[in-house]
Amino acid sequence: MAIIGVDAINRGASLSVGTHIEAENPASEAFTVKLVKIYANGAMTGVKVATFEPLGGDNFTTRASAVIGDVPIGYSEHIVSIAAEIGDYIGIYIGSGSIDRESTGEGIWTIGTDEIPCTNEHLTWVASRIISISGESVLAPVVGIENKSANMGSKMVTAGLI
Repeated sequence: MAIIGVDAINRGASLSVGTHIEAENPASEAFTVKLVKIYANGAMTGVKVATFEPLGGDNFTTRASAVIGDVPIGYSEHIVSIAAEIGDYIGIYIGSGSIDRESTGEGIWTIGTDEIPCTNEHLTWVASRIISISGESVLAPVVGIENKSANMGSKMVTAGLI
């Protein structure tokens, strides 16, 4: 299983409106992010997630993105399908509300506007920050799938969900 980003856990502080890119644990291989995990400090609206290609310095281009919309307080998982290449980072846009963060870790790039999608956008580097967002290449097994119809199972396979 490929992973991008960091554990989506409860942390000691929060980060609100804007586009934020997590610097820890960039993609170590090319894969499709199928599950995004987020820990929200406050209910969020207008949420988008994306993978970002670093262009050098503090400039980035969105590789792929997905609209999530509303995210409740606490831990949540979201099914997406966004491409990641070696060296890409995961990021989030928050329209309102906040994601959990702490003053440890490598750092984040941030800007107070919606930059998903973007092309060659300059973001501000903030050292010693970590935000609770990660993406994974596989979905957890669906409990009770044995009771689903063959048609439903076929649709889930076609969609790449299982």
